[in-house]
Amino acid sequence: MKKIDDLIEFIQDTEKVILKPVSLSRGRGIFILEKNPKQDDGYILYDHQNEFLRRYLIPDTKGLEEKLKVLNILNKQYLYQTYIPLLKINNRPLDVRVVMQKFDIKSWKCSGIECRVAGENEVLTNIARGGEAMTLEEVVIGTGINQSYDEINESIINLCQKFCNLIDKKDEHYAEFGLDIGLDQEGFPWIIEANIFPSFKGFKTMDYEMYLKIRTQPIFYAVHLQGFSAGF
Repeated sequence: MKKIDDLIEFIQDTEKVILKPVSLSRGRGIFILEKNPKQDDGYILYDHQNEFLRRYLIPDTKGLEEKLKVLNILNKQYLYQTYIPLLKINNRPLDVRVVMQKFDIKSWKCSGIECRVAGENEVLTNIARGGEAMTLEEVVIGTGINQSYDEINESIINLCQKFCNLIDKKDEHYAEFGLDIGLDQEGFPWIIEANIFPSFKGFKTMDYEMYLKIRTQPIFYAVHLQGFSAGF
């Protein structure tokens, strides 16, 4: 991320953004940037890189650029996106990991869904940062949201199917995605990111049988591509 002007223009429209390093995973290297509501030209930068959260109060745009340089953000590959006010359970934000896998060359299916609930006093939901895996049904009941499990489940899967169908129009051949979906406070799904080497740590603790099926499906698909039948 080298164009500070683009970031400033983006945050003027959205008021709060999340900065993510392209090359890292599991919540590492993440920053959250927002306009300071108590200071017209000011910003607040939250540093989630380490065990303890750091907060920087920045007076103006020049100060923001200097701080991003000191933190070596401008010189690295970072992307930024709108910060989504995530649905919460027991005041802990959550997101949804959806595993989409191919069962034949034209068919994507959802192999599993887990909800990742942030640990106490955490903003990030990653299991590696102390998050907890829950089923989507448990989350729908626990949040008391004004939508049924079936409605939310269907909207999530439809969104993921559209993403996978769109990716299939490209030249590359993909057969597995770990799609991270944010549910806003009305239960509307948003794609946060797509992982081509997803982690399944939450599935392993939540549903071990599902975890084994997810882990072995790429092997069965590879066998299928060679003209054999196995495991479907």
